[in-house]
Amino acid sequence: MDRPLPNFDLTESMLCSSFDWNGYRAPMVVATENDSKNAIGMLLASLITGLPQLFADIRTNWTPESIRRATGVNVKSVCPRGIIDKRNSGAGALDYAQDIYKTAGLSKKLHPAEVAAAVRSSRQLQEKLISASIRGTQYMAANLTYFPGDGLSSHYRTPGGIPMTAYRYNCVGNLLTCSVVEGETVELPKKVADHISRVTDPTWPETYWTPRDMTSFEYMSRIGPNHDANTFGLIGADMITINAMLRIPVDMHNVSRDQIFRPTLWDRFGGDDFRVCKELGPLYA
Repeated sequence: MDRPLPNFDLTESMLCSSFDWNGYRAPMVVATENDSKNAIGMLLASLITGLPQLFADIRTNWTPESIRRATGVNVKSVCPRGIIDKRNSGAGALDYAQDIYKTAGLSKKLHPAEVAAAVRSSRQLQEKLISASIRGTQYMAANLTYFPGDGLSSHYRTPGGIPMTAYRYNCVGNLLTCSVVEGETVELPKKVADHISRVTDPTWPETYWTPRDMTSFEYMSRIGPNHDANTFGLIGADMITINAMLRIPVDMHNVSRDQIFRPTLWDRFGGDDFRVCKELGPLYA
């Protein structure tokens, strides 16, 4: 066969990324497996940050104890609260193959929108970002169990130490709710990461992430099944505010109280998202 016949993994990974074969461009939002609720979050987070979003499965919860039983390696100093293995076939945005802050030489304390503005304004930074993403990515033959028609899946391993916010929208009957949890990516010892990859799927992009102020088990047990979406940077407070504006209750978050801004009307309801949003009614169709 003299030409590639890619499956939709390739399409999703390229569309969700900030570049393609024509160079740097605005990332698009494609939520794999037709997950419309995750797509809502990806659209909002992309507007807040201007950066590509990472769609992922909440694939597996690994505690330090389970990692030690499986590999013999003690990772308590690396991820004392455990990690979530975020991977979803080969469709992840390629930007997550590298640390955008390190690549751009920018402080991780910057708001992601400031990072996006810096990259948009510099052709040199764009080229560095593209090169780093390409170097960190390998396209592999797709898993035939999932893709009997074959094709290509992207594989990369996201570097550790990157601030990253996870979010998920859920429907409870006609009610839309949002969960948003801040954390950071984790750089696991190679032996551990290789083992997790081997027993899961080595053809898929992998991002190991730990939530702040909660265990990975608590995150996995409380977040809606079975996907989440993620963004570079910490935008929990922004997501809480925009959900208040849209009258969507936030059912779970780990953002400190002093960082949260909601309309003062929330105070008349004791800060109860569900009561105030029900009373006001939604501002979305």
